[in-house]
Amino acid sequence: MMEYTAFKDGAGKGKDGNTAQLWVSYMDHVWLVLNLMRAVKTNNYTLYTQCLCLMPDLFFSYGGFNDARYLT
Repeated sequence: MMEYTAFKDGAGKGKDGNTAQLWVSYMDHVWLVLNLMRAVKTNNYTLYTQCLCLMPDLFFSYGGFNDARYLT
């Protein structure tokens, strides 16, 4: 797991090129949305707030300017 984590961190920083960096970013965003859905389904308020604290950048980048503004 340590080797995988090191590889993912390196790819996320652009060590393996722009395409790898894009896909690592995409996977992180998908996991964030899946965790938000899990938090809602299991009524886990702590996980819900953690996800929302990480999501304003994602909302802003996809055109949800009001969502990003009200979450901060």
